[in-house]
Amino acid sequence: MPDSGGRKTAWGTSVVSLQEMETRARAGEYDGFWEHDMSKVEKDLNLMILNAIFYFNRSHPVYKAARRLHAATTEMQNQWDSMLVCRVCRQGDEAETLPVCDNCCTGLHESCWDQELE
Repeated sequence: MPDSGGRKTAWGTSVVSLQEMETRARAGEYDGFWEHDMSKVEKDLNLMILNAIFYFNRSHPVYKAARRLHAATTEMQNQWDSMLVCRVCRQGDEAETLPVCDNCCTGLHESCWDQELE
């Protein structure tokens, strides 16, 4: 995934903006297997929020907007987590009992691991 033409923040993270995310979406970088690609969207959005919170002081409007966006995305993530399905058997489960991959944000029952390895 491109990182805004190689641009980096002063603290070394990639520069991400909503415009950059739109460019990536139009280029098809978020297309494909939905769970994996949602994690790309989530990573970009979280990085954009982190950069804004880290860079701007607490009284700045961008900092405040980033905190509101973080709260809203956290709420949406919690709702999404409650709708997880196993990527092998496609059965839903409670988020607490369905292990979720930190890398691709997909669920996988322990009983389905062997099937995944085949």
